[in-house]
Amino acid sequence: MYDLNKIVCKMKDDLNLSEVDFPKEYFYNSLSLCLIDAVFSIGVSYTSTENTVERYCNFYKIKRFRSMTDKNFPNHKDQDTIENLIDRIETLSIPKFTEQVLNNRQRTSTKSGILKTEAVLMIAKILLKSGISSFKDIEKLFKSESIENHIRTIPGQKSGVSFEYFLMLSGSKNHIKPDRMIIRYIEKIVGSRLKPKVIIQIIQDTEKVIKKEFPNINPRSLDYKIWNYQRNQNDKITKEIKIKKLSIMTADELVNSSKNIQEKWLKETKVNFKVDYEYVGSFEQDGEEEDWDWECGEVCTYSELKCGETPVYAFFIGTLTVYVYHDLELFGIYKSVEEGKDLVTKLDNFAG
Repeated sequence: MYDLNKIVCKMKDDLNLSEVDFPKEYFYNSLSLCLIDAVFSIGVSYTSTENTVERYCNFYKIKRFRSMTDKNFPNHKDQDTIENLIDRIETLSIPKFTEQVLNNRQRTSTKSGILKTEAVLMIAKILLKSGISSFKDIEKLFKSESIENHIRTIPGQKSGVSFEYFLMLSGSKNHIKPDRMIIRYIEKIVGSRLKPKVIIQIIQDTEKVIKKEFPNINPRSLDYKIWNYQRNQNDKITKEIKIKKLSIMTADELVNSSKNIQEKWLKETKVNFKVDYEYVGSFEQDGEEEDWDWECGEVCTYSELKCGETPVYAFFIGTLTVYVYHDLELFGIYKSVEEGKDLVTKLDNFAG
């Protein structure tokens, strides 16, 4: 169980709930762009997704965004339809479209994953078969459970996170994308690791309470406000740290200090940072380790560092995509590998 009142109070303190605003990706000019964004944004930094969508638009000279002040969608003839997207991928072939157009070889998972381009094509065909090609068809999209069920059979789509985000970008106000930013924010308040389904329920319950005071808030806007707040927090250097010469800390002082100070130490001593990671293991959700989509793509890794002349070991949690680590977040710094591994492997959803 969780303390709903505590979560509501925290959100009121952290988030500007009186204003509802969205970034430009919520105003794509075509449904095809929503689909590309939704698939390519999972498990990676969002900058790479923005670049991927931009390359597609530039290659085919497609308008990327509609007006942020216009409440109406563009005319069907002014949109890049799902048919167009399918035709473009199949004309070039998946490998050539991946290399020449998107220049993005990301896969849906590190184990048995397919190219995200292929996932986009498979989803696009399901949409088209269901009579969905542009924004004029989205009501059918929002009401259909069978579409989601078919999409979830595609490798890397079992969690449904891409589909939820696709609906949000397409205009649905009632969906939530429980990505790492959202999960970290809620878990920090609750004080324990939670499954995505629980995160969604918490945000839905919280939104119902907050809406009484802030009627313009809906699940989608609350999701974005949390995501944006957490991203900004991750970009800030903690101001409470008073130690100015972290480079003179001893190894014992470092491993016994708070994570905030350890993060500051990493930033200030990055010249000695060996980017040579050792894999520890993955995390699973819902006990479904075999489908390595974003749920299971969260991994733990560590690297040996030097504090003075003493070796220490920094453990990180992040995403592994095509053998490259993304969005690594410090878990802690320890005097030995065994100590760090012992703590990591005790986490509830550590899969090994």
